[in-house]
Amino acid sequence: MSISASDISLQVVERKAMRPGSRSNIDACLRIANNGEESLDQGWRLYYSLGLTPRAEEQRVQQVRVEGRYGYLTPTESWKPLAPGDAIDIPIENWLFNGMPLRSQQGFHFVFASAGDNRPEPALPVTLAPSLLPIETLPNNWIRDMSPSCDVAPDTASDRWRRQSAIDVSAAPQVVIPMPAEPQIENTKVKGSGLNPSDQNLLSSLAAFFTPDGIPVQVQIETGKPPEAYRLQITTESIDIKAGSEAGVFYAAQSLRQLIDSAKSGSNEGISVPCGDIIDSPAFTHRGLFLDLARHAVSPAAIRQVIRAMSAYKMNVLQLGISNDEGFRLEIPSIPELTEVAARRSFRANSADGRPRALYPAWGDGPEEIQGFLSGEEFVQLLRLAAEHHVNIILELNLPGHANAMIRAMAATGRYQLLDPDDKSIHRSAQGYTQNVMNVCLPGTYALAADIFETIAGYYRQARVPLRALHLGGDEVPAGAWLDSPVVRQSSIWNTRWQLDNEADRAAATQALSQHYASEITKLAVAIIPGVKLGFWHEMSPALPTDADTYVTGWTTETGDRDLMEAVLDGGQRLVIANASFLYLDMPYTLSSEEPGLPWAAYIDESLIYHFSPLANWAITEGQRDQVLGLQAQLWSETIYSEERMFYHLFPRLLSVAERGWVAESSTRNWSGFASALGKRELSYLESLNIPFRVPPPGVHIVADKIEASSAFPGLVIRYTLDGSEPDSASMTYNTPVTSDTTDVLKMAAFTPSGKTRSRTTTLPGDF
Repeated sequence: MSISASDISLQVVERKAMRPGSRSNIDACLRIANNGEESLDQGWRLYYSLGLTPRAEEQRVQQVRVEGRYGYLTPTESWKPLAPGDAIDIPIENWLFNGMPLRSQQGFHFVFASAGDNRPEPALPVTLAPSLLPIETLPNNWIRDMSPSCDVAPDTASDRWRRQSAIDVSAAPQVVIPMPAEPQIENTKVKGSGLNPSDQNLLSSLAAFFTPDGIPVQVQIETGKPPEAYRLQITTESIDIKAGSEAGVFYAAQSLRQLIDSAKSGSNEGISVPCGDIIDSPAFTHRGLFLDLARHAVSPAAIRQVIRAMSAYKMNVLQLGISNDEGFRLEIPSIPELTEVAARRSFRANSADGRPRALYPAWGDGPEEIQGFLSGEEFVQLLRLAAEHHVNIILELNLPGHANAMIRAMAATGRYQLLDPDDKSIHRSAQGYTQNVMNVCLPGTYALAADIFETIAGYYRQARVPLRALHLGGDEVPAGAWLDSPVVRQSSIWNTRWQLDNEADRAAATQALSQHYASEITKLAVAIIPGVKLGFWHEMSPALPTDADTYVTGWTTETGDRDLMEAVLDGGQRLVIANASFLYLDMPYTLSSEEPGLPWAAYIDESLIYHFSPLANWAITEGQRDQVLGLQAQLWSETIYSEERMFYHLFPRLLSVAERGWVAESSTRNWSGFASALGKRELSYLESLNIPFRVPPPGVHIVADKIEASSAFPGLVIRYTLDGSEPDSASMTYNTPVTSDTTDVLKMAAFTPSGKTRSRTTTLPGDF
């Protein structure tokens, strides 16, 4: 009998840090327990894919990196056999997930080697829930400095009460999200069986309300007006919409949808709409969302839901990240390797002859083989749907860094040479890759890009949708890339006087190579797609040619690299604000072990985004205002393990993003009215679109034996139990303070008015 993976249990265990000089108040270890009948000896490898590093003093096991954050632990000569019934604790480095269950999302799998077995099969151990310390203080102290506006208090029931008690529960819901520029709403209402538009095609988003004898709706497009501007006039006789384009009519329809009395819509009583006059136009032309498809694939159906929901709040740009180190997600028929290899992950990443056949597991994957990408036809259909909703899809092809997936795919056949085989440059990317940068002096780099550009342009032509913009990434190229490549040193860019032991010369060489790449890639893209606007992440800004139609997406934090942002604006470059302290939606909502996310910069809830001042936060002057194209929220998918999780991160935060993108700066913000509109109207609308979303849990305040509760959004229904059972839609409704006996276990949750969607549970006394 020999030991098997199922005999081994793994658990991440946290303890209070006792080591002198520890930078954290938490220590962690990986507990390996032997539950079998044989000793765990030598000859094993424990693989992980999220990133798990033993502390430097650990001598019993060693870490071997395979690719990126994927690697394994294997015993050293200091390892002593782990007897049946025994356990051992391996001290591990803290990362970003202190106090969070994500610590254990490692995709653990064992391999036991045997004589003559060159390709042993992976097997799964028993992974136990982590043993976590309660979060009492901010575990990652740098967040205070990077994002001073965010709330870093641990998210307890009493802390939620502190925040929620500032909301005026009697405030009227904001009439429309995002707030119109000049809304004049009256008490008088026009009533009817529905709507009877003069042009049903232009108002197709309101088709659910169409009736032949409904309220007349006159639609008129007035040329010469700003294309996204509209005027919505509602009288007791009719509704008139005047707009500068079909997009403006669409936005007027989104405002009208929110004004319709939802309590009666769809019933025999018909609808009612308040009379008034709304004159409206957006502050920014770019009101976007970036969705990372590379780290974890997203289905076309889920992307369609995102398009419908974001367009309902007048967001007009969806940037799809189709390539990164961990995946390539769009079919390119002329280069099948990109989806046969780079859209696939597997423990068997190489075939028997050593050629790549897949990428290695990443970001919590196990050893199983998975594949996901958009086919050409699926993408064409997405383009058409987005155009109907006045959303411009921008594809991001990340080059020259973050290119591990493409590099491995091309190594499978060797059709494009992307790396110099004699390059001795030493560098490691932020995600742990050592060969994820294409060589900017090799023709293969540009030949591959050209073929991908051609295919992308063809998809837009097939969809009959203009290809207005393409994003070429350019972020996080690791220092040291290219500098010891013979191909680079033999190129016309290289200055033989550069001495690479001199930091200034290294910087000069890197800058010259970056400028060469930026010039070549922009000329190539424009030659294939005339008139295209090219976006880059802000790291590329110093290298961009001044004669090209480019813009920069700035993702630095609230207190980040201000000099770089100033250089972007002082140099006349156009900017999309993607401030990570407010607009990175992969961050947790709050500091809580119950909230998923990747908390490297901030904790971001709807209120923080709502109160964000995008121009003032980066001290953008009035003279620089015209260079700002707009805002873009980002959802990076490293820790997005399901589409339900994706929607949880997006909604309802995206409504606050839409507010800031349309309104930008405002001296008349009313958070209570916005929150009330969410709770009383818009969450119900998201339910009608079958969009899963997060409902914030209730806050609690205790005075003597009285328990008071609050909700983040007025209109939510708080329900509770006193017997320890989970609240459901039939549980007692909270209306007045609850008297609780010391023997009671009170559990509370907030529900939408329909009862279909609920928050996580607040349990007393444990959550207080």
